[in-house]
Amino acid sequence: MLVSQESNSAKFFVLIGSFIAVVLCIGYNLTSLAILLPQWSETMDWTMAQTALIAGAMPMGNVITVWATGILSDKFKAKNLMILAIVLNGAIMFCRGFISDFTTAYVILFISGITTAIIVPSALKLANTWWDRRSIYKVNGVLFSGGAIGYFIGFNGTIPWSIALGGWDRVFQAWGVIIIALAVFWILLCPHRTEEQGAMNKDLEVAIEGYSAWKKIKECLQSKQVMLCIIAELFIAGAILTFASVGPIAFLGIWAGITAMQAGFIVSMSNIGSTIGYLTLPAIADKLGYRKRLTVPAALFSIALYAWSPFTGNIVMSCIIINIAGFFNGWGLVGARTLMMEHPDVAGIKAGTAAGFLQEMNQIGCVVFPLIFAAIFNVAGVQTGWLTMFAVGMLGVIFLLFAKETGRRAVEKAHRVLEQVLQN
Repeated sequence: MLVSQESNSAKFFVLIGSFIAVVLCIGYNLTSLAILLPQWSETMDWTMAQTALIAGAMPMGNVITVWATGILSDKFKAKNLMILAIVLNGAIMFCRGFISDFTTAYVILFISGITTAIIVPSALKLANTWWDRRSIYKVNGVLFSGGAIGYFIGFNGTIPWSIALGGWDRVFQAWGVIIIALAVFWILLCPHRTEEQGAMNKDLEVAIEGYSAWKKIKECLQSKQVMLCIIAELFIAGAILTFASVGPIAFLGIWAGITAMQAGFIVSMSNIGSTIGYLTLPAIADKLGYRKRLTVPAALFSIALYAWSPFTGNIVMSCIIINIAGFFNGWGLVGARTLMMEHPDVAGIKAGTAAGFLQEMNQIGCVVFPLIFAAIFNVAGVQTGWLTMFAVGMLGVIFLLFAKETGRRAVEKAHRVLEQVLQN
């Protein structure tokens, strides 16, 4: 290990390492598969049903295991779990270029889903260990931006790279090597920090002794703050992230005369606005020292803009609206996990377990919301399904209203008021 855990650069390397892991192992991993799957399927002569199963293998591996990987990141060193996940993720990416049968392809992609399930809780656990309330919102924003940037790279770079390298299999192999190289970065430059050294534990004066895995699970599930935040994540993330998958369908069904290419382009604008929002707004929240009073209005505003976007009748206006909606995800979509992670019920000691439950709800929302939209679309029409999806998303904001404000300045103000009351 080349960097001391007391070095000021240690945080930088942990953040960069976590960010790149999200970009490559989650964002790019998912999009490159989606882009290259038609060529892969044609080469392997898979049926439509087999192709559909392959497309769902990675999400299935993720949604089944992500809650458990969060528990593991509290029990074992999050850094070691991250390295294991990156190595497996890269090895599986590399092996895709050599697989010639359906069963093997499904199994390795299912395992790839498990590796992505390890990365998010481990990254959030590490964030809670290295950063306190002065900067945790900002760190969460950087990690969230990794997914959007990975999607952008995958959607725009995969086909040109496939042509340049001489085939879809070469793309998988090349990126597999790049991902494995990231593990070397983690081994050499990202130190481990113990629970005793955990920044959030110290900040909130949370005791760390006497915690078994079962006790962590039990206390997380009994925590009002944790439950409110993970349910909010289910609805808010479910509505907004589903926008990326069903948005073009909704635009084509609502907006007469628009083409599929135009619909896809408009929806893609959300990634630009979101990336800017993830990288800027959380830093402002850390400076202001507030959480809920920023997250709630931002989420309401963002969801309302997404719902309105296909009704403008003007492509430029819809692009602007969606960019603004994506921008405010920097507070709205990142806020729930921040309110949870810096609460004393979670702090550093239970951050992995709580993050696993939160990410589980995130993934369930991404699976369930498209089904809700499709069901209502078939019965009552695309417009009704579209508006219903975002109305359900608004429920997440209601749950956040009942969560406790955890921002540093708000907590300090509450302490001052309490001291004045006790003195009087």
